[in-house]
Amino acid sequence: PVEFDGLIAATEGLPALIGVAYFYTLLKSEAWGDLQRVTNPAFGMLTRHLFDTHPDDLRDQWLQNKDNLVRYTDAFIAMLRQFRNSIAEGNLDAIEAATIDAAQEYEAWINRRHNDEWDDDNPPALDGGSTLLSGLLGGKLADRLLGRNTDD
Repeated sequence: PVEFDGLIAATEGLPALIGVAYFYTLLKSEAWGDLQRVTNPAFGMLTRHLFDTHPDDLRDQWLQNKDNLVRYTDAFIAMLRQFRNSIAEGNLDAIEAATIDAAQEYEAWINRRHNDEWDDDNPPALDGGSTLLSGLLGGKLADRLLGRNTDD
């Protein structure tokens, strides 16, 4: 149960907290009057917990698992700070490396999830143009993100 609580904090609690905190940040912004008019699906997906989960349930979920949630929140803040600093410094290499690494691991994860293949001894193949990332982004962009040779 303790390990499961940590997993739930990482995969349910923190995403909900991020969405609520982000919405609340914008709500309290002087620009909210304009911001609310230009929201898009990405904003809706990030903040969806405010649409489909009662505030009491969110509060209870966060407080009942507070130790795990605080631990994952601290790790996320540290990573967000690294991204923030790389962006502020215009560090193209750091941003690109992190984004490519995340994209590659996301593709591997989504393929494992789709194929229900969780055994590390048998990782899903990530080559060819039939992967999910290639389907979503197109072969050329996926190849570039994955560091494949894209010479024509």
